[in-house]
Amino acid sequence: MRKLFLILSALLPFAGVVNAQNLPLGSWREHLSFTHALFVNNTAGRVYCGTDQALFYLDKSDNSVQRYSKINGLSDVGISRMDYSDEQHVLVVCYSNSNMDLIYDNGIVNVSDIERRSATGDKTIYDISFNGRFAYLATGFGVLALDLVKAEIKETYVIGLTGNEVPVYSVTNDGTYIYASTGDGILKGEIANPDLNNFAEWQLVFPDTDPSINYSALRSINGRLAVNFHSTTADSVVILNASNFAIEKTLVAGNFATRQLRISGNRFYFVNNYTVQEWDSDFQNKLREVFAGSVYTNTDMYGVSPGDGSTLYIADGNNGLVEYRSDTDVSFTIPNSPASSRCSYLYHNGKTLYVAHGVNRWNDSYDTDGYSTFDGVQWKTWNQKTIPSSSVDLGQMMDVQTIISEPGNPDHIYCGSRINGVFEFDNNNPVTQFTKTNSSLQGAFGNTGQVKIGGMCYDSDGNLWVVNSGVNTVLNRKSKDGTWLPVSLQSSIPGGVNLFFGDVLYDNYGQFWVTITSSGLIVYDPAAQKSVRVSQETGGLPVNDVRCMVQDNEGQIWLGTSEGIAVIYSPGNATGSTAVQAQKILITINGITQYLLDKEIVTALAVDGANRKWVGTNGGGVFLLSADGTQQIANFNTSNSPLFSNTITSIAIDPVTGEVYIGTDKGLISYVGDATQGETGCNDLLVFPNPVKENYTGPIAIRGITANGNVKITDVAGNVVYETKAKGGMATWDGNNFSGKRAHTGVYLVFATDEKGDNTCVTKLFLVN
Repeated sequence: MRKLFLILSALLPFAGVVNAQNLPLGSWREHLSFTHALFVNNTAGRVYCGTDQALFYLDKSDNSVQRYSKINGLSDVGISRMDYSDEQHVLVVCYSNSNMDLIYDNGIVNVSDIERRSATGDKTIYDISFNGRFAYLATGFGVLALDLVKAEIKETYVIGLTGNEVPVYSVTNDGTYIYASTGDGILKGEIANPDLNNFAEWQLVFPDTDPSINYSALRSINGRLAVNFHSTTADSVVILNASNFAIEKTLVAGNFATRQLRISGNRFYFVNNYTVQEWDSDFQNKLREVFAGSVYTNTDMYGVSPGDGSTLYIADGNNGLVEYRSDTDVSFTIPNSPASSRCSYLYHNGKTLYVAHGVNRWNDSYDTDGYSTFDGVQWKTWNQKTIPSSSVDLGQMMDVQTIISEPGNPDHIYCGSRINGVFEFDNNNPVTQFTKTNSSLQGAFGNTGQVKIGGMCYDSDGNLWVVNSGVNTVLNRKSKDGTWLPVSLQSSIPGGVNLFFGDVLYDNYGQFWVTITSSGLIVYDPAAQKSVRVSQETGGLPVNDVRCMVQDNEGQIWLGTSEGIAVIYSPGNATGSTAVQAQKILITINGITQYLLDKEIVTALAVDGANRKWVGTNGGGVFLLSADGTQQIANFNTSNSPLFSNTITSIAIDPVTGEVYIGTDKGLISYVGDATQGETGCNDLLVFPNPVKENYTGPIAIRGITANGNVKITDVAGNVVYETKAKGGMATWDGNNFSGKRAHTGVYLVFATDEKGDNTCVTKLFLVN
């Protein structure tokens, strides 16, 4: 199957990072990471660079950068292979799920045949080799001939020695023969042979007799084959004579894992993580070798593509797209983006979005990617690489899982590490690391060297509360004067179980709610100096596996569990004599009464300015629910939206703009919502777009309204043409009057009044019909 997407320039501004203040409601923005470059292809006018998530190109005429993602034409995320046909002027992009896009000069064609293949087994696309109008694909079941002109699979060659499907790990050709590597060795088939789809027409020319080695990469040049001998301990590149398949020499011996073999013109290139080697076509002379140097540091090389003169374009996992000319003449291109695709936790304080780059909330990975910040326009990342001279050892800031800023001081933040305590930053400058030596935090049971942090929050007095996971003194208070106080919850912790704790929530009643891994919740009331466990056993929860929680605008506690949503409608005095009860929400769909999302594992919850609930799930995408949860307003998933994955890790909402940031296991994306936090008083109203041009058909947004206020739109004569109620601090108008007809060209007045009618703001908008 093939689908054609034109590359529309009108879509491109919303594909990347632009100012969110006046983005159209309902539009999407990608916030993918472009640091971890894996693939690079130099063409006549562009340099394409692919990451594990998406790709961008550098326009060589003006050094501008253009990004591609699901928002503006790509059909998928997770690039596993990429190469460019100079003859057909097409970039072949393969994905980890075996989907494929062909990027031409005038559009993108999706070829999903391999992804949709009904047969079970390996469908991975391992390699690409070009020959005229064809691209030969090495796949998990054979060699495919892809017609680049017609954008369709022309032939499938099943080449197992007995006619069985076998994985083909690499493929190359010399214009006469196709060479393919399988577990049995290297086979060749004549391109002109009309019976090539008969497995018997393929000849095993170089058997693989060592089960510990496979031939993971093949490249043909000048009557020879360069073959990568891959093992679990070391890789070697061996040169074979393509006439008799005798070994002529070992080019690279016993090295780190080979990441690319490339032929370009009359040059051969070898790449591993720390070097690029350029050889002549006879493999007699190593023409040059690129290592890390004083300018090009922290190398993690994945691929190379030669440019003009001495230029080499290198895809680097730490440095993005590298343009190398000499050891002292190197430039780097990384589009504005976070440094990592991981977004285990999102937090927005009304000024800045913070993204924690831990792998997940429950497992150690020891990553040091730190956290990234986004102010609506610019991304920045903060870790030991970006702040190398810090007095605080940021190499210890591993697995950042939670972030919080001080109320009233949004630039003063704390980052919680799952490994090494709490890190304090002021305006992103490291201040202190808090561990068991300078705070009340303790080492975890069974691993006292690790100070594991679950969640953090502030109370109404400005004290910071930190969840110390894996210990009895779960809660720790850091007072405004800097003193620490541990709070033992041992009486409420289930006995005999080594438990870990996650989120913490401070409610409107002065209580703290703490999640326990697969064991419910603990509620602590500091005024009463009392804690209780809320669980399935005590009757308070429908299921113990609580994954996330949030307090809504009415003070109710919403819980995301492995079996849908539960709500504690009356959380006050939760430690009193009457145990709190969490209830599931009953809804009716097509006449059938059922519990809300009871088949979904709920992983993230957020509340917007209209008190609606944004629900992230593990496999079902994102749901937008009405304030009481009885109505499903929307369900965004990979099939009906640009969402990168249906596995959601975290959700955060900008209360000022209404933009909803959605973390997935494949990267971060945002959706411009239609609800903001309501204003306490009447401030300057913002209408966008303004003016409204004749070709604009989307919603017109009015922002800056008092909470849930009333909005009237009149012409200059005072005739009311539209009236509505705000969702939090935002209202929308479709540009039509009460009769459903487009309003006439002219100036219109927008009146916004609070619910009591005591406070009114007015502004103007100009509409062109």
